[in-house]
Amino acid sequence: MVGTPTWANWPSALVDAVIQRMEPKLRQQSLFNMQRDDTQLALAEFRKPNEFGQLSRAFYARLTNECMNYFLSQTLATNLGAGQRFPTMNQMAQFEEALATHCREASAIVEQFSNEWFSKHRYEEQGNISRESVRGFASWALKKIKDELKAGARADGK
Repeated sequence: MVGTPTWANWPSALVDAVIQRMEPKLRQQSLFNMQRDDTQLALAEFRKPNEFGQLSRAFYARLTNECMNYFLSQTLATNLGAGQRFPTMNQMAQFEEALATHCREASAIVEQFSNEWFSKHRYEEQGNISRESVRGFASWALKKIKDELKAGARADGK
């Protein structure tokens, strides 16, 4: 997302992740037949640790991809054309898709962590997870994905 710096993309990444996870659950309903209860039931699924983990993974994959795209967008256009890294728009689009895949794969580490974290904190906080706990979760999740990306970069550099 050009023009939006680093982690400021989290609101759109969250909305996209929620829509991505809810869309299959609501696919059976047509837009005009959908009831409020259908949406509430789909949202309630996120109270399950596995669903929360999948939502977290979708969110962190999207957020990571948007942040990387922000920085790459500053230089990708200068690498497009004959004699450049990306001779065609198609090759640049393939690179961008590979980057999105890389972000989805790197976010796998967040999914398991999220499942376990959610179960633990729901139990410890009797179902009312505090904002402080959520801040701690977000911080650890970002650290985990950052470490995963660094490890992948080291492995690619060998």
